[in-house]
Amino acid sequence: MEIIRKVLSFPETVELSKKAVKSVWMLRHSMRRSLTEGTLDPGLTDEGRSYAQYCGTLLSGLDDVSFGSSGRLRCIETVKAIAAGGNYDASIVKSCPVIIDYALFTSEDALGRAINENRIPALIKQYYSTGNAPEMVPLAEYSARLLAFLTETDFAAKNTILSSHDIIVVSLLLSHKVYPFVPDDWCGYVHGAVLFLQENGTWQLAYTAPEGDKRRRAAIFV
Repeated sequence: MEIIRKVLSFPETVELSKKAVKSVWMLRHSMRRSLTEGTLDPGLTDEGRSYAQYCGTLLSGLDDVSFGSSGRLRCIETVKAIAAGGNYDASIVKSCPVIIDYALFTSEDALGRAINENRIPALIKQYYSTGNAPEMVPLAEYSARLLAFLTETDFAAKNTILSSHDIIVVSLLLSHKVYPFVPDDWCGYVHGAVLFLQENGTWQLAYTAPEGDKRRRAAIFV
């Protein structure tokens, strides 16, 4: 695995994707409605939908694109908005349980309890500093499973765009020391990981954000 130690802008990532055998993008969903509205599965806000469409325009240089998503509504809506912005067909969005938000937890109920008891910030700090936290899958174990999914799955397209969650994206990028995420410099909306397969069979891993190194910092927000 080769690490690209620069935050790539979407246009830069598109150009690298054109030179690769294939690419796999795993992007955080766009801005969503609040979890305090009584559901763990809120959809996007109007701002979030518009921003995802804008991000899609930045990705319009890709060809042969397929889409996949966490099962959460906000992620499905994000890839559909990206597709609309880039004039891609997202009539089929593959569901990917490996990248859903509770994949890091021992159960969906465990995530729900952590949210309801306002324990997420403390859990995240413990998890990413030690690799372990109560009712969470060990970070090394999950990161290895995630990397295998991204590099070994036949997505049937040269370029695949997946929508997931901040904790999922950070698990991969932080584990491989791509970016030193901290609570006040976190993975922002529609930021993510991108993998490029080279002709020699080597994968490259990078952190990509619409604005690249000029991106705004984001704090942890659940």
